[in-house]
Amino acid sequence: MNIIATGSLPSELVDAIRCGAVRLTRPNSNVIIFHDECSHFEWCCKLSVGDGEQVSYYHQRSGERGSARVPRIMLVNRLASTAKNDLHPVFSCKVPVTDLAAEDIVSRHRDVAMKVAHFLAPGPRDDREIFKNFTSTNTDALNLVLSAITTKNHRGQRELQIAGYELVDIESFGTRAIMQQVANSALPKIKENKALLDRFVLYADRDVMLAVCTRGIMAGLGNTKRPRGNDNDDGVGDDDYDDVMNSGEEAKRQKSLEPKINSVENVRLFTTIHQSDIRWSEGDLTRELWEMSPEAEEALAQLQSAAKKLHFSDSCLKPMPISNQAQLEVARTQYALLRTEYQVVHDRLRRLEEVSDKARDWCQEQGIRFTENLRMELKSWFEKQEEPKQRMLAALDTLHRELYGLKRNIEDYVNLREWGVLS
Repeated sequence: MNIIATGSLPSELVDAIRCGAVRLTRPNSNVIIFHDECSHFEWCCKLSVGDGEQVSYYHQRSGERGSARVPRIMLVNRLASTAKNDLHPVFSCKVPVTDLAAEDIVSRHRDVAMKVAHFLAPGPRDDREIFKNFTSTNTDALNLVLSAITTKNHRGQRELQIAGYELVDIESFGTRAIMQQVANSALPKIKENKALLDRFVLYADRDVMLAVCTRGIMAGLGNTKRPRGNDNDDGVGDDDYDDVMNSGEEAKRQKSLEPKINSVENVRLFTTIHQSDIRWSEGDLTRELWEMSPEAEEALAQLQSAAKKLHFSDSCLKPMPISNQAQLEVARTQYALLRTEYQVVHDRLRRLEEVSDKARDWCQEQGIRFTENLRMELKSWFEKQEEPKQRMLAALDTLHRELYGLKRNIEDYVNLREWGVLS
């Protein structure tokens, strides 16, 4: 490392240096010029004359230490600028023009992309933070990667897109709190990508997981109740059915504003749900009632029994749930069983949600043509789903909680064994 001067620099120049876009020239022994190639500022530093002074230095990245006799920076002037706003430094260069697709950019600069993805996974960051954290990274490569795997939110901060989350190894984060933060941030953005969702969902907060993975299921198709006028129903309704039929009522009101059809022969009436192109059987939870497998039930009972004994133990120092290889194998078997059940329940609830969404669209488009028999059939269909749906939601919640606890206990044992604490 070659030390040429000592002294203080303006914060704007320090930020530009950290962004990695500054070039240094020394026209003579008394002057140093920093050229900021992003904002086009030039900083002229005048040095002291004479033999200089003895200073000690330490390089933060390499760890190199030493001492040298160098001149001191006495005066710093910004010579010229082509930027419109001289009060705020620019932290990023313009993204180079390229015909590369996002996949090609990630493939070409994979190391940079993975570091950026890991940095942004816990939450959005502004450009200042990003460029300060990647001072040693090539600026053009960094800008290309940012354009490929991130987007700017309404606050002007950068956050990961799906392409970015594909690079994130959630288990590489140091604490469970950060892993949960990463998962909570990711789930709303990756909810349409099943493979990614499976990777992140077990680490997410329960409420976030239920809101994303079962969106529209817990609340049916919405919270709006249909108007209770002079209709001759018995007051018993279902949230799912109410919202679907509200869609039909809205379609009817809109149609009433249009010219009325002169002939009833021109109107095709729908009399049964099977006249739609919706695959009702795929979302029908009553067609094949779900029951947890005996093996998974036994594993769940064992885990709950062990947790209860641990909770009521009189010992001040609670024993570890897993303390040897045999217990580790049992825990892994239990995890596999419960994970299979979780996936079955999750998939069936998702299919019900998809059918409900299609039913709502059908009501919005054709609700004016529904007969009373069809309305009653729709109401009956959704009412039948309610009991198994609530039972499966409760099971999903329990399975999620137990899977998270199992994974935590397995990781604790494996980590302690790797560190030599356990044999």
